[in-house]
Amino acid sequence: MAIVLLAALPLYVAYSGLHPARCRPGQPPGWTSHEDFNVSTRDGVVLRGWVLNPQGPGDTVFILMHGYTGCRSSHYVMLLARQLVSMGYPVVVFDFRGHGLSGGTTTIGPREVLDAEAVVGYTASRFPHKRIALVGFSMGAAVAVVEGSRDPRVYAVVADSPYYSLRLVVPRWIEYKTPLPGWIGSLAAAYASALYGIDAGFGPAEVRKLDKPLLVIHGGRDPLVTREEAGKIAGLSPCGRLVELPGAGHVEAVDVLGPARYAALVVETAHRACGAAG
Repeated sequence: MAIVLLAALPLYVAYSGLHPARCRPGQPPGWTSHEDFNVSTRDGVVLRGWVLNPQGPGDTVFILMHGYTGCRSSHYVMLLARQLVSMGYPVVVFDFRGHGLSGGTTTIGPREVLDAEAVVGYTASRFPHKRIALVGFSMGAAVAVVEGSRDPRVYAVVADSPYYSLRLVVPRWIEYKTPLPGWIGSLAAAYASALYGIDAGFGPAEVRKLDKPLLVIHGGRDPLVTREEAGKIAGLSPCGRLVELPGAGHVEAVDVLGPARYAALVVETAHRACGAAG
């Protein structure tokens, strides 16, 4: 019986990890104008989101990408969105697959790149004369780095608490969020790969180079991402910058810095010249 339970537990963890409880975005924020939008990915998943401050005069449109189990109205997303809107910029927020009101099932990163690609395409069409900057958090940050490395329509990337690879982060997440040992997470990742086709090697670790402005934000108390990994991600760009916040945990930088200081870093990154992006 014990052997059966040990075999079944990672399978349950894998399944539940791909079907988390959904954050519900609720009503659009009342502090700015907005447009609803839907867009379909190349593999047929319908995503839902908002364009905030669509008439904003700023020269850049910021696409904010939430983390695993979050959604477009997650606390940190809305704090930053409100600050950027107050500075005159249009902001695009959306729910990744398997999150919020979007369709599909999460893959915790690998197929979410298709989501980012679809939203970048929508944004480029909606704002043809503005540059596009991606700002991602946790899972969304890993996706932002990968999408930014592939898509010439993306001018700059800000990655807050990006994991280095899915294979490395899953056991850490299990230890961080549950009383289970990390090896359960390692087995769960292997099951997810074998049974659901999830690429456990996905992440910035697979990216060779990102020739555009890149800001990586790392909390010194982050249990899911090491400083070494954050540094490696920042090193993907010839003008990559790593900002280390000793007192911050995972995705806590907006609160630690405050929305105004955080947004100033984001805007500066989006206006930096670098390599092919310059």
